[in-house]
Parts: sequence; structure tokens; C-alpha cells
Amino acid sequence: MTFKNPVGLAAGFDKDANLVDILPAVGFGFEEVGSITAKPCKGNPGKRLWRLPKYKSLVVYYGLKSLGCQAIAKKLEGRKFEFPLGISIAKTNCQETAEVEAGINDYAESFQTLEQFSDYMTINISCPNVFGGQPFHKPELLD
Repeated sequence: MTFKNPVGLAAGFDKDANLVDILPAVGFGFEEVGSITAKPCKGNPGKRLWRLPKYKSLVVYYGLKSLGCQAIAKKLEGRKFEFPLGISIAKTNCQETAEVEAGINDYAESFQTLEQFSDYMTINISCPNVFGGQPFHKPELLD
């Protein structure tokens, strides 16, 4: 892959691929949209983002808010982008994907739906505030 510059926007900021046309104009060399889940997900209820001024930090508690892979595929279909586009996928934040096999199938659905629109894909296994925790932190489950 060739990047116009090595500074890109990481997943988490443009969750629903709303900025893919704007970011090249402000100097980004690539973007990673998402994380996108197979099924639509409203994310965690209540307050999702707040500051901790004493620690000069933020708490992020979105819970993988996503329109779902089908909606994002419709947004990206037939489009060409000025820079490389990465797509981050994650397991839908719901009880139905808590079992390992169901979680794998959920990732696979997103991957198969979105791969054609991306220059690269990343798999988000590290969101700590989702239903069922982080089962894929066990290396043997990544096989």
C-alpha cells in the first residue's frame, strides 16, 4: 500500500463512515472507519464519554455503537476514495454474540460484507465494555 502521508485517523472517531470525503482535504493520509458490527447496535445506554480533569483523560464507554455492516456497505458501495480506507470490525454488542462460535460468525459476516470496500481490515477484539467481555483475548480462541 502507498500512503500520501503516514498520518491517518484511527477507528473510533468516524464510526459510520461519514467523513471519508472530508479527511483527505484536511491532510489525512488514510482513514480507518468503525468499528463496525454485523448487526446494528445502539451502544451502551446513558453517558458514554466524559472527562476526568484531575487525570487529564477521557472515559470512553460507547459500547460499539454501529449502524451495522449492511448499512455501511450501502454507504460505501460504488465509491472511490482519495486515500486508503481501512475498516475495523467488532463483535455486535449483544447477548446473542456472547458465545464464542456466535461471536466468530458475527465477525465473519462483517468481514465478508465489508472487505470489498476496504484497502485493509482490522479486527477489534479489545472493547472492554461490551456484553460478554473480551473472549478473544485468549490466544487459542483466535485460531
